[in-house]
Amino acid sequence: MKLRDKTWIVSRALLVILALSLTNALLMACISGARSSNRVSVSDPLIRFTKTPAFSGGSGRLAKIAGVVSGVDARECDCLIVIYSWTDRLYVQPWVDAPFTKLQPDNTFEAEIHPGFRYFALLVKKSYLPAATLSEPPRVGGEVLAVASINAGVEPGQMVPATSPTRTIRFSGREWKVKASGDQAIGPGPNRFSDSEENVWVDANGKLHLRITNRNGQWLCSEVILAEEHAYGEYRFTLDTEPKDIERALNVVLGAFVWNDADAEHNHCEIDFELSPWGQPGEKLGQFVIQPHTNPRNIVRFDIPKGLAPTTHAFNWGPGRVECASFKGSSAGRHAFFRHTFTQGIPPDTKGTQARINLWLFGGKSPANNQEIEVVVSHFDFKPLRPGKPD
Repeated sequence: MKLRDKTWIVSRALLVILALSLTNALLMACISGARSSNRVSVSDPLIRFTKTPAFSGGSGRLAKIAGVVSGVDARECDCLIVIYSWTDRLYVQPWVDAPFTKLQPDNTFEAEIHPGFRYFALLVKKSYLPAATLSEPPRVGGEVLAVASINAGVEPGQMVPATSPTRTIRFSGREWKVKASGDQAIGPGPNRFSDSEENVWVDANGKLHLRITNRNGQWLCSEVILAEEHAYGEYRFTLDTEPKDIERALNVVLGAFVWNDADAEHNHCEIDFELSPWGQPGEKLGQFVIQPHTNPRNIVRFDIPKGLAPTTHAFNWGPGRVECASFKGSSAGRHAFFRHTFTQGIPPDTKGTQARINLWLFGGKSPANNQEIEVVVSHFDFKPLRPGKPD
């Protein structure tokens, strides 16, 4: 055989070997990629607590919480843990500027947090931006891949599902969701909220009844949430109940307000009318508030003359301004007994804001007279933004 022929045969053999090597390399890469893809995918992840703190009565100390995540590979999923502790509301842990807990390679997590009544752990994507506070339990969806909850002092491993409003009522021509917390103490308060017809109902005249009841030694509060979303505009609530009934109970709070779960940056757009002596005999009963209430410019308190029932309370929310007023009677007019205008710290018009009405116990304490209490709200109205004072 000539040298040229031998060279040609060797060259062909080398080409075949090279082709086979490349094919094998591509095949292995595809298999590796598929395996990697399987590891990265999140399929029904589950969070289980292995250690939880007991509630420490708001001492301010830190305590350890720990858990493990199944259904994902921590080395591949690029996920983090976010923990919330529930007292009067849900607070991200351990700090607002340090809201993430690392998921370890063995799928465990551990953090030092501020104890509360209930704890939530979220498995989230790294792009998730935790809110500093929440008023309702977080849910799975979007960047939140899994949620687990457990009560303070409950044996680790016991799962407690988050609750959400299921019952609805019709009041003032609008649909309202009725808040329920099952056997969990949640904010405000903390309190237990019931959606039973003993706590929330609308009578034959279309009036809303909110009641705090005692069942088997447990106080149950009430709250309704407007299904519609509004923001800038005038909110008006008419209360048929004589304010002295709340005054006698000392620890009872009636609230009529707006709230936005998503907008933690602007204190959830919370603007309140509240009626309570806040546990202090002789205190002024009425107040309007732009949250946070810790800023003295954001709160104004006033007396509500006895014997005025019904009374109407309104706030007109616009850019850089909230005009508040309280009136004698069921229709607002020229007989306002209190007016005030806030011009600082006004939250912006934010999608997702809803009106709410609640009846709850300050600090979760029993009414001072240990009696159940009922309030009647005869009317609610919302009008889109317009200039001028409530009239």
